[in-house]
Amino acid sequence: MTPLRAHNTPDRAPAGQSTVPEELHLRVRSSAVRLRMGSRPGRVLVVDDDPWVRTTLRKLEQFGAQVDAGETASNLVETARAARPDVIVLDGAMPEASSLLKQLGADPVTHPIPVLVVLDRHDVEGRVRALEEGAFDCLTLPFHPGEVLARVEKVLQVKSREDALRRRIAFLEELATSDPLTSLLNRRALEERLYLEMERARRGGHPLSCLILDIDWFKEINDRYGHKVGDDVIRQLAKVVLERKRDRDVVGRYGGEEFVWLLPGVDKALAVEMADLLRRAVGEIEIPTGEGSFTITISVGVSTYQWKEHGRQSAEGLLERADQALYQAKEQGKNCVVYLDPLVEHPLEEGAPGQTPVDNV
Repeated sequence: MTPLRAHNTPDRAPAGQSTVPEELHLRVRSSAVRLRMGSRPGRVLVVDDDPWVRTTLRKLEQFGAQVDAGETASNLVETARAARPDVIVLDGAMPEASSLLKQLGADPVTHPIPVLVVLDRHDVEGRVRALEEGAFDCLTLPFHPGEVLARVEKVLQVKSREDALRRRIAFLEELATSDPLTSLLNRRALEERLYLEMERARRGGHPLSCLILDIDWFKEINDRYGHKVGDDVIRQLAKVVLERKRDRDVVGRYGGEEFVWLLPGVDKALAVEMADLLRRAVGEIEIPTGEGSFTITISVGVSTYQWKEHGRQSAEGLLERADQALYQAKEQGKNCVVYLDPLVEHPLEEGAPGQTPVDNV
């Protein structure tokens, strides 16, 4: 934005001199907490090199706000990221104001923070530009402290509603993608992530291993101890898997007592090893009941996709192959790990390798 000559505006009041009329004080004296965000003060970050502007805006603290005022815009984005103000008041006469507006709008943390830009009342072009570049609103100089109070109050009200809406959306998104018993991904979200990881594996040329694990004798556990104990078994298994999950792994509850663990970048040998380590760890879980405690076991089916060996493989094909391996583990007595190579659906070239022999652990 073009720097303004607002700092020489003769209409400004001297620094430190209150211009809030007595009737305004009387109107708000009984509700001096109006600039709050729920149970806490509304946080106002002021960046303006004019002492009168900073002094005037600090008076918002009389009405419940927490004001942090400075005269330079250095590291404004970093400051806003750390302080998380509810509103920023920015001097539009600063040469870097335009760039700062764009940076604040582009940063995912500071993007939701409304910005009020202070500009001269005659600078119509500057106000239009500020709004186009992401400002929430403008304060025109010389401004009346009562106007500032009303505008900041309105901004905080809007910000409060938007924050509540974002929290609600985040809650609904989590509700739509997570399993209520374990807080893991649910089946739908898990399948979406599987498609994404398959595409990444194809493009990157790295392996993707898929583990399907199933609790052995789960129906019998429910029949003997009840569904409450059965739910506890499922939660305990989820906890053990999460303790071994890497940051890039994907874990979800596929249905009932079945879980899926996706291991990007993990080849066949390591996937089988990780599956067996998990199987051993699960065998050490003690499930308490009124009749004493008992241990559980799991069966695991494993399949690993590799672009160079299997060509274009569907996500469903990889999951189905791991499920077939799980079925074989159940057939072989449970409490074991079985590996099956994916079937070649679309070979890269004639004579591409097919299924390898089954490996049992």
